[in-house]
Amino acid sequence: MFGKDQIDIRLRNKQGDWFLLTNQRFNCLHKERLTFRPTRRDAWYFLFDLWLDQCERLEKELKDHPLLKNPHHTGYKSTLRLIEDALNWGSLNVFVIHRDPSRNIKQIEALYDSIKIKLGMIIASEKAEATVINHRYQSLDSSGKLQAHAHRFGQGLKQTGHSLLTWLGEIHDVVSKVKQRGRCMKPG
Repeated sequence: MFGKDQIDIRLRNKQGDWFLLTNQRFNCLHKERLTFRPTRRDAWYFLFDLWLDQCERLEKELKDHPLLKNPHHTGYKSTLRLIEDALNWGSLNVFVIHRDPSRNIKQIEALYDSIKIKLGMIIASEKAEATVINHRYQSLDSSGKLQAHAHRFGQGLKQTGHSLLTWLGEIHDVVSKVKQRGRCMKPG
């Protein structure tokens, strides 16, 4: 696999990432290998995303390479289409050499901005709901306020009692001899 049939071409895409196109299956220096799914045309999008001079260089260097000759091809196919097929079949592999970190920063900033907008919307809706509840509470007379406080106190007691019963049930399940024997009998 060494000599003139060996392929090692460095490529750069429009986002500033660097790749190694090779006919080797594994590359120890570059751990991340890109996989291409033919159904989604990943290889074509990868080639389309390269700088134009990179595509021209790739076509020129691999024009009559034996790896791209396939007896299944009927009719004429451009060199780029043959390269796409070789990427899909796994005859050619692409390893990531360098990812441009500025793209990651832009993605993180965009995510941060969208989270900030969503949180702002949530806070605004909570403030509006609190304002409505406060307005309703202020419109009540003193007996209505007393009744509202008693109602909320009752709801709090109910929730506390439910939590206490759940906790006691879980304690009983742990301490109960019958449950312990059941856990011992269960196969691991």
